[in-house]
Amino acid sequence: MTGRGGGEGKIPALDFTSKDGAAAYTLSFGPQIGPSFDALDERQDYRHYLAFIDGTVKTQKVSDSEDAHLDSSLTWASIAGKYFSLIVVPDNTAYRYTFSASPREAGLSAASRLFIERPRINASIQNDVLYFYLGPKTSQALEIYDTNKSTLGNFTGYGLSAAANTSGFWAILNPLEWVLKRLLTLFYYLIPNYGVAIILVTLLVKLILFPLTKKSSEGTLRMQALSPKIKEIQAKYKDNPQKMQVEMGALYKKEGYNPLSGCLPMLIQIPIFFAMYNMFNNHFDLRGAIFIPGWIPDLSLPEYILSFAPYKIPIFGWSELRILPFIYVGSQLLYGKVTQTPDQAGNSQMKMMLYVLPVVFFFVLYNVPSGLLVYWIFSNVLTMVQQLIINKYMAKKRAGIKQIEEEQKKYIVPPKKKKRR
Repeated sequence: MTGRGGGEGKIPALDFTSKDGAAAYTLSFGPQIGPSFDALDERQDYRHYLAFIDGTVKTQKVSDSEDAHLDSSLTWASIAGKYFSLIVVPDNTAYRYTFSASPREAGLSAASRLFIERPRINASIQNDVLYFYLGPKTSQALEIYDTNKSTLGNFTGYGLSAAANTSGFWAILNPLEWVLKRLLTLFYYLIPNYGVAIILVTLLVKLILFPLTKKSSEGTLRMQALSPKIKEIQAKYKDNPQKMQVEMGALYKKEGYNPLSGCLPMLIQIPIFFAMYNMFNNHFDLRGAIFIPGWIPDLSLPEYILSFAPYKIPIFGWSELRILPFIYVGSQLLYGKVTQTPDQAGNSQMKMMLYVLPVVFFFVLYNVPSGLLVYWIFSNVLTMVQQLIINKYMAKKRAGIKQIEEEQKKYIVPPKKKKRR
C-alpha cells in the first residue's frame, strides 16, 4: 500500500507538526500491532525493531525509557512481531525515523511505534511516496518483492525477505532453520498434520546422525578398554600434568582413538535444537497448527490440560497444568538410564547429570512451544531405540573379539621350562 503527502500539507489522521517545528509532517504507526497487550513475554510474542542499512539488517535497541532515532539513509524500517511485520519503504527523501516502546497513551503499559518525520522544504508542493507492508513475516511472502513479482514496483535489491529473519544472535542458524522448515513442509504435504511432520523430521534427523551415534558408542567401548592404561598414566604422572597430557596424547595416537569422537553427535544436536526452537517460535504455518485436538491445539504455544487462571503458582507464576513437560522428564530419565555406560554407573557426577538435569530442564522448558517438546520427547525415544540396537551390535562385536582371542590362545605355545642341572 502507498502513502502520499504534500510537503507543506497534512494527511488527515496520520500526520502532525513536530513540537519544534523542524518537520513538515510526521507519520506515525501504533501504538500496537494486533490485539492490545499489557506486556510481551518474548516467547508467545515479541517486538523487534529493524532497519536495513547498507545491505545489512540492524536491530535497534528500544526500551520504555529509550527511543531509537535514525537519521541516516536506510532502505527500509520495520517493526517485527512473532508472526507479522510492518515494513516501511521510503523514497529517496531523508526522513527521520524513531522507534518507540513508550505507550504515550493513557491505559497502555506497553506499545510499539514508528514515527517518520519529513523535513521541511522550501518548495510549495512536494510529492512523497512511501510503501507500507503489513502482513505475514515469512520469507515466502516477502520474496515476492525481492524477485520483482510485485505489481507495486521493482523492489529487487531491497532485501525485504531479510525482515523474516529476526532471531538475534541465533540468526547464524537461519540456514539450518530454513532446511528444517522445508523438510517440515514436505512431510506436512504427505501427511497434513504438523505434529506428525515434526515426528517424521525427528526420525529423519536421527537416521542421518545414526552413523555418528554408532561411532560414538564404539568410541565409548574403546574408552572403557583403554581405561586401565589411562589410570596407570594418571597415577604415574599425577605430579606432572604436562607430562601426563603428553603421555595421554601418545596413548591415543598409538591406539588410534579420538577422545572427542563421543561428543560429536551431542555437539551437532545442539544447533539443531536451537534451530528447532527458533522455527517453532517463528514459523508462520505453525501458528494455530493442531496436533491432537483437545490437548495440543497449537504447536507454537505451550499446551495445557487444566487452567486455574487468574491464580498463579507462587514463585513460578504458572497458571496452567501441562503434561508434555512431565512426559519429557520421564523420557529423559529413561534415556539416561539406557545410554548410561558401566563406568558412569558408579560416578556421582554422572548420577547428578542423569537425575538432576532433567528436573532443571523441566522448569526451563515448562512454557516453551509444545512442538519443541514433541520434537525432544520423540528424539529421546528414537535415541533409546537406536541405543538398544547399537548395544545389541556391540555385544555381538565384543563376543566376536572374545572368541578370536580364545582361538588365538590355542595356537600360542608356552615357553619350555629350563631344566635345572
